[in-house]
Amino acid sequence: MLKNLPDGWTSASLKEITDKLVDGSHNPPKKQDRGLPMLSARNIENGYINFNEEYRYIEIVDFESEDKRTRVSFGDVLLTIVGAIGRATVVPNGIQRFTLQRSVAVLTPVSVTPKFLMYQLHSPRIQTELTNKAKGTAQKGVYLNKLSQIEMDIPPLNEQKRIVAKIEALQERSQRVKTELDAIKPLLDQFRQSVLAAAFRGDLTADWRENNPDVEPAEMLLHHSPQATNGLSDTWYLTTVGDIVKSLKYGTSKKCNYDVNGIPVLRIPNIVNGTIDALDLKYADLTKEEFEKVSLLPGDILMIRSNGSVSLVGRTAIVTEAEKNFAYAGYLIRIRPNHQLVNPEYLNLWFSSYEIRLQIEIPLRSTSGVNNINSDEAKRLPIPLPPLAEQLEIVRRIESLFKLADAIANQKSQIQNNLETLINQSILAKAFRGELVPQDPNDEPASVLLERIRQEKAKTQATKSKTKKTNNSNATQLNLPGFD
Repeated sequence: MLKNLPDGWTSASLKEITDKLVDGSHNPPKKQDRGLPMLSARNIENGYINFNEEYRYIEIVDFESEDKRTRVSFGDVLLTIVGAIGRATVVPNGIQRFTLQRSVAVLTPVSVTPKFLMYQLHSPRIQTELTNKAKGTAQKGVYLNKLSQIEMDIPPLNEQKRIVAKIEALQERSQRVKTELDAIKPLLDQFRQSVLAAAFRGDLTADWRENNPDVEPAEMLLHHSPQATNGLSDTWYLTTVGDIVKSLKYGTSKKCNYDVNGIPVLRIPNIVNGTIDALDLKYADLTKEEFEKVSLLPGDILMIRSNGSVSLVGRTAIVTEAEKNFAYAGYLIRIRPNHQLVNPEYLNLWFSSYEIRLQIEIPLRSTSGVNNINSDEAKRLPIPLPPLAEQLEIVRRIESLFKLADAIANQKSQIQNNLETLINQSILAKAFRGELVPQDPNDEPASVLLERIRQEKAKTQATKSKTKKTNNSNATQLNLPGFD
């Protein structure tokens, strides 16, 4: 079925619009550390060449000894055709010389500009065709003969240039939006810390206290006499972690492994953003006595007590019903709150606040070696203690505001994904339907340009054939073997 192309456009196969269409070497060299870089598909990204990825070297004595068939030049278009199929870039001027493995094809365009070809290779239609033409089991690839048959839509040369300029302008705008979206995460992190700071100053629940004037002050829970509270509300009490917990205990030093036998053991990787992530679990064979010492109950808080990273020391997570009767490893401290004095969620949130993080991290930064917080140091950490009813209200309000921040973060992620997939792909789809830039009736039709290229190719091929016949004739007269 004939395509309904815009005025001045035509269709042609990749073979017709390229002077060279080859893949890289089918005989990769042994790994060595000198010579000419031999890149693979992993080094080709959309729009650039990544020399940071690992690549091999091929020993090249001089430029003329390099395989001319796979020689890469400025303006060539590189396309990944094995494994991660469909990534394309243009070889820029001034880049270091390199050669390629067979997972990358080299296309030297004629009748189309290199960037126009690259962008059309990125377009949804061509990406779909490349995927459909890929064959193989362990690793799929596109054969060159199939690749060469792919039909490309070709506008006039001047329109190609206008399309490329428009695509790049829109992508630049898209990148600016992405940069602005990237700024949202630190703002949300700052928002969360501001919420915590307001919560533990008493500002977050100031209206709640006005509406609940008869709540029993926190010092009454502790059976302490009223005293100065360092600027806190009259119903709050400044105390220490040691005064509001039943116990702090180190975990088991017994070796654990991934065999699903024995007791699940929580470790440092399981402490994630204030919660337990039990996907990566190990197990230990504990005696009854050992288990009783390190078993967990809902509401227990696990704290990382030792780590090479300062930012991880003192991080906590709260144990839920799902982790009941799990054990925990030696680099963790189990903090068992006194539920009559402190709400576990309140205590867990306090450990994540900026103020307490400073009190944990600053002393560690002045020491050398392994970063560590012991149980006595954890007990001495100060904590502002409101009445239990207000603790619950603080937790409720913090969680409500954090959910709002999480919703914004999720929307931001969705927008970023849409930028990459929907918006950028929509730009390319419009470009190659002829809808991105206006047509100019004064532009030379692409069919005229393509016919001229075909005639030039035919003349070149005829010249090559004539030269080959002459060389073979001379070789016969001299009784020498013919040259291929």
